[in-house]
Amino acid sequence: MIARRKKQAGPGGILMSFKGGVGSFIDHLRQNIPAEWHLGAPVEEVVRDGSGYRVRAGGFEEVFDQVVVSTQAHVAAGMLRSLDADLADRLAAIEYSPVAVVGLGWKELDHPLDGFGLLTTTSAGLPVLGVLWDSSIFPDRAPAGSKSVRVMIGGQRSPELVQQDEAGLIATARDGLRLTMGVEKDPDVTFVQRWDNGIPSYRVGHIAAVDALFTQLERHPGLHLGGNAYRGIAMNDCVRNGRLLAEALAQPRGG
Repeated sequence: MIARRKKQAGPGGILMSFKGGVGSFIDHLRQNIPAEWHLGAPVEEVVRDGSGYRVRAGGFEEVFDQVVVSTQAHVAAGMLRSLDADLADRLAAIEYSPVAVVGLGWKELDHPLDGFGLLTTTSAGLPVLGVLWDSSIFPDRAPAGSKSVRVMIGGQRSPELVQQDEAGLIATARDGLRLTMGVEKDPDVTFVQRWDNGIPSYRVGHIAAVDALFTQLERHPGLHLGGNAYRGIAMNDCVRNGRLLAEALAQPRGG
């Protein structure tokens, strides 16, 4: 699939990110929201404390009337097991697929990279899930005149490929570029990032399982779940679901 200048990312809207990466969004929030921030302090446990919830994170411990957990589902399961073992089991049952991302950049490349990129199908038998043309989608991701792409490997289709060493992943990515785009030129720069739990796998029955999970969650007023494990994987889905959750939180308790 190739989308031209409008950069549509298929059904669901426009592909989006932040200048400087997603971390810049957190920096922006810190600068604009007067709050007590605790970064780099993984939450160990969330337990009931009266009508609220006690959050324990390293040396930090405090009670809140509203708690939003926006981690991967299996991480949320660990946080909430002492509070509700059934809820934790439902969270832990959400599967994730490993993903590796290989970035390749060139000072010069003949391919125009005019568009979004491409996604492959299972029937094509290709070694990559897809290729995003980063320097076209996000112009700040490469110096002026240079070009870059991001190659996705693994997922539900080929999880074993993620276990390759860095050289093997780069070779797989370059093979994918050759087969899909005819690009054989040696890149001037490469990087590799691997996530063992990269993308939530929405298996058959996922919607019903999530509905049951959120029914269980209703037993704990003031506790909320966010993130891409439940009702939409892409960032656009997270933005939409995050807005709905924020609107719900802004309502008076009991309203």
